[in-house]
Amino acid sequence: MKIITVVAAIWQRADGRFFLAQRAAGQSFAGQWEFPGGKLEAQETEPQALAREMEEEFGIQAQIGSFFMESLHPYKPQKTIRLRAYWINSAQGVPQALEHAQLAWVLPQELLTYSLSQADIPIAKALLEQLD
Repeated sequence: MKIITVVAAIWQRADGRFFLAQRAAGQSFAGQWEFPGGKLEAQETEPQALAREMEEEFGIQAQIGSFFMESLHPYKPQKTIRLRAYWINSAQGVPQALEHAQLAWVLPQELLTYSLSQADIPIAKALLEQLD
C-alpha cells in the first residue's frame, strides 16, 4: 500500500478561532474545508514543506511550531493519506486565497459544522477534546 505524507497547519488566532481553507473547483476534494498544507517535496522536512505551502497558497511567512498529531485516511484502494498536523506559532502577512475558493477563521465549536475532508475530521475532534 502506498502512503502519501501530507502536512497540515493548525493556526489559531488570539481570539481562539482556527484557520480553514476551502478547496477550489478542479482540485481533489473540491468544496471541502481543510487545515491547509500539502505534500512534501524531495529533501524537505515536514516543517519546511508546511512553511513553503503556507507561502505558496496564502502569501504568508509562517513560523512552524510543534507537531500536534497524525491522521491516517484510506484514500483509494492501495493508497492512504498520512496527514501530519503542526501548530503555527506565528505568521507575517495577511492570508490570501491564492489557490483556495475561500478562507475562514472558525470558532472551535464550529469546526465540525464545516464540510471537512475526511483526513481533517480527527484533527478537529482532537482539538476540541484538548480545549475541553
